[in-house]
Order: sequence, then structure tokens, then C-alpha cells
Amino acid sequence: MIKYWTVLCLILFYSTLFGQQLFINEIQNRNFSTIQDEDQDFEDWVEIYNSGSGELNLLGYGLSDDQSDPFKWIFPEFILDPDSYLIVFLSGKNRTDATSQLHSNFSLSQSEPLLIVDPAILFVSIIPPVILSKDVSYGKILGGGDLAYFAEPSPGAPNLSETFLGICDPPTFSHNSGFYTESFELSIIGPSGTNQIYTFDGSEPHHQLLNNPAIYEYKNHYPFNVGQSPGEFLDDTLFTFHYQNPIIVQDRSETPDRISQKSSTQSDPIYIPELPSFKGTVVRARSVAPNMLPSEIITRVFFISPQGWNKYNLPIASLVLGENHLWDYNRGFHTAGISFDLWRINNPNIFPPRPRSANYYQQGRSTEKVGWFEFFDGDLDSVSISGEVGLRMQGQSSRKFPRKSFRIYARSVYNNDNIEYPFFENHHTNKFERLILKNGGGDEPFANMRDVLITRLAKPMKPIVSASLPLYVFINAEFYGLNCLREDLDDNYFENRFGILDNNLDMIKGRFVEYGTDERYLEVTDLCLEGNFNFNQFENYVDIESFMDVFIVNLIAANGDMFPKNTLWWRNKSPGTNDDRFYSALIDQDRSFAHPHNDELRNPDFDMVTFFLSTLNDSIIPYLQCFRRAMETESFSKAFVNRSADVLNTYFTGTRVATNIETLKNLYQPHYDEHIDRWSSTGRVESVVEWLEMLDEMTTFGQARPDFHRQHMSEYFETEGIYKAVLDVSDESNGYIHINTIDILAETEGINEPVYPWEGFYFNNVPVKLTALAYDGFLFSHWEGDTTSIDPVLTSAFESDSVYLKAVFVPDTSLESNQNFKAMVFPNPSSGYYSIISNSEVVYGYNLYDLTGRKLLSETNVNLTKFDLQINHAPGVYFLELLQNRERIMLKLVKQ
Repeated sequence: MIKYWTVLCLILFYSTLFGQQLFINEIQNRNFSTIQDEDQDFEDWVEIYNSGSGELNLLGYGLSDDQSDPFKWIFPEFILDPDSYLIVFLSGKNRTDATSQLHSNFSLSQSEPLLIVDPAILFVSIIPPVILSKDVSYGKILGGGDLAYFAEPSPGAPNLSETFLGICDPPTFSHNSGFYTESFELSIIGPSGTNQIYTFDGSEPHHQLLNNPAIYEYKNHYPFNVGQSPGEFLDDTLFTFHYQNPIIVQDRSETPDRISQKSSTQSDPIYIPELPSFKGTVVRARSVAPNMLPSEIITRVFFISPQGWNKYNLPIASLVLGENHLWDYNRGFHTAGISFDLWRINNPNIFPPRPRSANYYQQGRSTEKVGWFEFFDGDLDSVSISGEVGLRMQGQSSRKFPRKSFRIYARSVYNNDNIEYPFFENHHTNKFERLILKNGGGDEPFANMRDVLITRLAKPMKPIVSASLPLYVFINAEFYGLNCLREDLDDNYFENRFGILDNNLDMIKGRFVEYGTDERYLEVTDLCLEGNFNFNQFENYVDIESFMDVFIVNLIAANGDMFPKNTLWWRNKSPGTNDDRFYSALIDQDRSFAHPHNDELRNPDFDMVTFFLSTLNDSIIPYLQCFRRAMETESFSKAFVNRSADVLNTYFTGTRVATNIETLKNLYQPHYDEHIDRWSSTGRVESVVEWLEMLDEMTTFGQARPDFHRQHMSEYFETEGIYKAVLDVSDESNGYIHINTIDILAETEGINEPVYPWEGFYFNNVPVKLTALAYDGFLFSHWEGDTTSIDPVLTSAFESDSVYLKAVFVPDTSLESNQNFKAMVFPNPSSGYYSIISNSEVVYGYNLYDLTGRKLLSETNVNLTKFDLQINHAPGVYFLELLQNRERIMLKLVKQ
């Protein structure tokens, strides 16, 4: 406060003494759609005005949001003409090229002032902290020095629009969003001196609409077929009401639907349900007053049901936004709209229509609509998330389906930089800048879960996967269906999880650059096209493990839609990074696991190995070309065979597949009939019975697939068969076995208890690597079974139908530095001569054994605490059993 008043005194003193011709004329700290910078971003901005009669060189002037650091950002040389304006974006991008747009190195929050100072600090222009609504600006009234609010900002021009004294504070509601068992009266309480206006239809309340409701046009029929009628225009009305008395909130399920009765496709909407769906009441309200800008909009959603919070078994995502943003013919983003009609006019004889010719295929920030997002966590009987967000359509080919996917954006302009909530169990973060409410993608008309299923099965593997949470979606309190909340694998994800800033991220999806550049990507693909492929160089470019795993999953799952677009490489190119290789992500598994549109691929006996490696044309698929070239390297091909075996033995066993399908079925089924009733139509699953039959097909596929895939692998790689490996340990509490890439432990996905003896299937003539790992307090002794060895690491190829191997562990009693040792031996290893010391009790006898358990030496009736021992047998591992009064102690002796 002292600093603030000090600066104000400086302003008054120097402004009077020297006069002031440069000042801050207008600012905006919540720029939603007013003006874009050169990156098409809507950044906050400040407008600086030269009111003098001469030009000013701004070199050395300071701009800051901190009064103690007035030169936080310094202007470059820039000549500002008299009676001229300059826009500086407050973006944090720090751009000082005076020939293009200027950007400060800081952004401006609503709790920070903004000031500009000359190089000698002889004058200061300051705007105090100000709270603004979206697209509202604050600045000087033309012709005077007073500050005011502007509903129509004028960046780069005089402030001529209507001025306001301030912004109303928002009202409060007597009830919170949620489920209620009985009707109730809802009160809206506003600040003193204000009136309250509200809507029921999801639209934003506007006092201009109190007597003149807004009407928007939409269409339910389009000329999908050649020569078809263009369809008639329909209209719907958005009402704003003046609050006077409490609102009766009651069960509205029997009232006619509004959302479900409108088309969301190019083709005729045969999916429109005849009966109304379950719905609640949405109330959006704001405060208004003369000479004041209206307040922020407060939104609440209420559901009345006898079951209360137990109405649904899954969480609920509630979206609220004006129906015109969804269905308006010209601007709605959930309808085919004007985009399709224009396409048909220009292409009257083409069939089928181009899918992307529709409003819902428009992309970019300009299509983003302001909405309200609430997350109802039924387990907690509460609304866990509530706030304003940005909403867009999501997806590629799946946008053509009636039920859409939505992208949810958190932004500072919505007063939420992050959506913070533990949506996903055991996840790397609880903060999200973007989320997706995804339909089933290519599986949307069918099982509606294939991508979710496979990413859950593959979660323990090397590629990153998108987390998922099934939930029910309501739009404007009307039932919309079962979608999945998904984490978006975008630049924000990589910054959040790996700390990679967007300018340090290269991401290639399919063949196209999503983020960054394709310079390194082209180096990799050029390498894969060279005549002499260098695998060592390829390893320097690409993380082999995640790359390999993506192909393993797609082959096992028989994904018919992997190429050319559904692959993703990403890398960190930050300066100084220790690893700038491309890593793979597993995406878009919608067309897998016996998908109805996969033709012969839907059969569990289809040979995907030969299809990928020999049959499929790779001329335009660099990702596949690299895989085929890597397969020419023996080390990669053998590692691929063994890793495939490991995955089939764990993550994709028939049992684990069936268990995960059953889990998802139990989540979906309680209200899936409601979902089907909302969206059923020809060509889609039209009953729960039909849906369950499809799940059974997926289960059958998943259970039969491992054996067929092993057979295809064996035939293609000419392994001369498959053998069953039975792995065992002497005691599960003493140690475990690691084979190739997996730990044989209960915590490894796909391995059930009791863990040992464990069975897996591997390929003849392909060496497997087994490692015996002892727990603290134990030592590996030797292998028993089809191979006997004292080496804990065993690499062997087998030619048999069945192999049995057992790792034997013994107590580690050679604890040289532990004062509580019971006995110890040294030196160990040795050439055959050892000294044995017993700590507390005397040794009255001992036995010496070899690895086979054959007794080589025995002494009894002795009374020793220290003695020497000589082993005259061949080098190897031996075991010395010490007999004490209370226990037997086993020591491992190694002769070199």
C-alpha cells in the first residue's frame, strides 16, 4: 500500500511539473474474442496513446505489473507518432521486434496494476488492479481523464463506445447444483441495488431479451442424397426472465426434450427419440443495474429423482451453453448447418457427401464456445467441479456420428487456468488444462468401449496412453449419453507430465506435425528409406521399447485403423536434454478387437503379422517403413518376438481381457438402455441384448487371439514351434524371476496368485533371458530343472514342448558388517580355503553340500565358535550347513 501511494504521488507531481503526453489509454485482462495476435491467440493487451503534438521514441521506456520493478519489460526503439496508439500484448512471449507485434515478458492478472514509465522515471502512467468480465476493457474516457469500463473495446482506436461505472457483483443461489429427492423453491439473491435476470434453456441471460426473445434457425433435414430436398428451416426461441419470485424446481423428465430433437448429422436424424429423456432444470442468472455492466453468469443444474444421488452409478459431466451455439444454422458447432448446404450446392451430383463438409468439422479457437462445466461425483454426493470453460468439438472421422465428442478448455479468461480434480485413479497429475468428453470414436455405434478397453490393457506397457473415466453427459440438464472423460495428449499434457514447453516439443501424428517441426522426423524417415539401414543410428533417433510396444498391441488387437493417421511420435528437444529421441504413444484403438467394420481382421485367426510385415502397402506409411526396416536387424526381431510373448503371457491374456471387459460392462450396463434409447438407429446397436452379444464377441476374440497370434509369430519368424515355460522358485518369500521384460510377481498385471509355479509360452530357438532376483536377506543359489547353473542370469534357447526351471534361494548369513550376524565366512569367494566364525552359539556340527544336494563332508560332536574348512572339489557353489543348539544356518561358499 505504501508503494502504491508513493507512485500515485509521483504521478501527480511529475504530471503537473512536466506534463504528460504518453499514457495507458485502455487495457484488457480477459481477452476472449476481441483481438488476436499474430499467432491467432487471444492474449491480454494494453493500448498506449501519444496525446502530444510530437513523436515519441519509446526506447528504454518500462512496462510492468510490479511497482517495485517498473522496468520489468523494456520497450525497443519504436517511434510513436502524435495522436497515435500502440498495442502491446501482455502475453509473456517477450517479443521486441518493432517491425511486428510487441509482446511483454509477463502476463497480467486481475490482481495486478499496470504501469508505464519513461527511462528517467520522470512520469508514470498507471492503471490500478481491475476485475473485468470477458471482452470488457477499462480505460480513459475520450476527452477526459476519468477511467471507465467499455463493453465494446477499441484497441488501436479512440474510446468512443458507451461507458459504464462498473461491473455488478453476481447473485447467489439458495441451493447448490445436485440431485434432490423432492421439489423445492429456488431463490436468487442479488447485491443491493441490482435486479436479477435468468434463463432456463442454457442461454446467457440478457436484459435486451426480456421483452424480445432471441430466435435462432436450425434444420433437421439436409440434402444428403443427390437430388434430395434441402429441407425446411425451423426455429427455436431463447427466453430471458426477470426474477421476482422463487422458482419451483421439480422433476421435468416428462416435459418434451429440446436437445434430442435436433439433427447432428448430414443424413436424416433417424436417431431422434420418440419419448422424452431424463432431465433436470438448468438456471443461469446474473445481476444487472443502470449504468453498470452485467455481472458474471452463475449457473446451477438441479435434478429431481426419488433415488437422489443414487440415480446413476457413474459420475456425471454437465455441460451448459446456449442452444444456438450448438444448433444455429450459421454458427452452431453440433450441426451440419450452412457448411454442408454450401458444399452440396457446389457438388450437386457427388455421393456420398464429403464428411468434413459440416459445421461440426470447423476447428480452431474461433469455434470455441463459452460454457459451464460441472462434475457430479456420485460417490461423494457432491458437485466437485463447477465453473466456466471453453467448449469445442473433438475428433476426426468420429465427428460424423450423431453423438459427438467435446473438448473442454480451462483458461485464465474463464478464471480457471486448470481443472483440478483426481478424475483418474493413480494418475500422474490432478491438474488439467484440457479434457475430452469422448464418444466411442470408430466404435461409437457398437460396443462404445474398444479404445478404453485396449488402453487399459496396455497401460503397464511402454507407450503413454490416455487415461479414461466412463461417465454420463448431460447438456443443458438433458440426458446426452455415455461418454468417457479422457486426458488429451496435447502440448499441455507433455508440459504437465514431462515439463516440456510447447516450443520444445515435436509431435508427429500420422504424417503431419501437430507441434514443433518435422526436421528430425524427416531425418528418421529418410534413414528408414535408405538402402543401407543403420539400426544403431535408428536407436539414437527412436525409443525402441515404446516403438515396439505400439506394434505389438496393434497386432494383437488387430487394429484395422492404425495407418496412416493413428500413430504418434513425440520428443523433447529442450536445450540440454539427455534424451531427445522420439517416443511412441498408443492412440485410437476404436477399430480393434473384432470390430464389425474390420472385415476379415475381426476374426481371431487373422494373420496380422504377415499382413503388417509383408502384405500391407507401406509406400505412404513412414511409421510402418521404419518398423519393417528395424525388423531386418536380428537383435530387434528377436527382442520383438520375446516382448510379444511376454505381453501375451501377461497384459493380453484371455483371462485379463475377459476381466476388463466384464469390469467395463458392469460400469456401463446399469443405464445403458437409457443410452441406447437416446441414440438407437439403423446401423447401430439397438438394444442392450445386442450390445451384450457384441461384448461376448470381443471376449471370445480376446480369449482366442493369443494362441492364434503365437502361431502366426512362430510361422513368420520360423521359430519351429512354441514351448510352455514353467518357472518356479524355492520359496516366494525369498526371491522371484524376471523373464525378458516382465517380473513374475503378483503385482505385475496379468499374473495371478498363487504366482508360482508360473506358466508362459515362448518360441523355440529364440533365446530368453531369465534373471533370479533375491530379496534382502537371501542369496540366489542355483537353477534346478531343465538347466542347472549357478549364474543368476540365464540366457538360453530351448527346443522342447515344455521347459521347467526353478530358482533356488538360500538365506544370506554372510553379513560381515552386521553386529547381529549369526555366522560368517571369509574369504568368500576363495580358492578353497575358508574361515568360519559363529557369533553367539557354538557349532556342534556341520555338513557341506554341492548344488545337487549331495553331501560332500560332515562333522559332528564338535564344540567350536571358529574353525577352518578346505574344499577339495571343483570350482563352483557349495552350501555349508552349521548345526547349533537352536537352529541350522546355511552359508553359501563359492570356490573359484
